[in-house]
Amino acid sequence: MKTKYLIMLSEIIDKMEIKDELKNLEIDTGDEEKDNEELGKELIALLITRIYKCEKEVYTFVAAFKGYLPNKRDYEYDPDEDPNYSGPKDAEQKQLELDKKYKKDLKEALIKAEEENVVSIFKEIGKIEGIKSFLA
Repeated sequence: MKTKYLIMLSEIIDKMEIKDELKNLEIDTGDEEKDNEELGKELIALLITRIYKCEKEVYTFVAAFKGYLPNKRDYEYDPDEDPNYSGPKDAEQKQLELDKKYKKDLKEALIKAEEENVVSIFKEIGKIEGIKSFLA
């Protein structure tokens, strides 16, 4: 799991106020596959009942997880890389243009994330190595 996803999930879990409930999720029927399936169902139910508390963060996480989220560093103007650089005013104007493009691209990414199936995404996350220990 990428560090940025871990940080985003931590923020989401904190805002949802489900830390204690996550610690208490336990299923032990003796069938590991069945236990994992049931645990996944309970986790998804818990997430769905509290997801409203962090709507913006969930859209941002989904956009990042699906690769839609623009990287802010790609929108930083560097006069050293611009052969047409003509001074500080020029740099300021070009940075404003890049900031405007970033906001537009971010908005489009979040709109795209709104259309994703969040249940399937959380199921996918649940399969990531080490996620159970993070959530426990």
